[in-house]
Amino acid sequence: MSKGGLYTWVDEFGRVTEKKTYTCCHCNTIHQVPPEGSEQMGFCKKCFARECIDCAIRLQGRCTPFEQRIEAYEAKQRLLEAIGVGG
Repeated sequence: MSKGGLYTWVDEFGRVTEKKTYTCCHCNTIHQVPPEGSEQMGFCKKCFARECIDCAIRLQGRCTPFEQRIEAYEAKQRLLEAIGVGG
């Protein structure tokens, strides 16, 4: 499940605004939860998590969770170090 949170903003007059947020499961960016019924947020049916509308449009159902991309990058770096390439 993608992480959710709360964004709190205090303006120069001391007024407090709070908005619910979520983290996109594919690009790991934080977004404001859109109003109920809005189509400004996607849901990945493969990793069962919220995705931003940009990723929903770009990926069109393909799924590579952010964590999996990081793990692949780290594995590539370990391989490059093992064979003495890269820095």
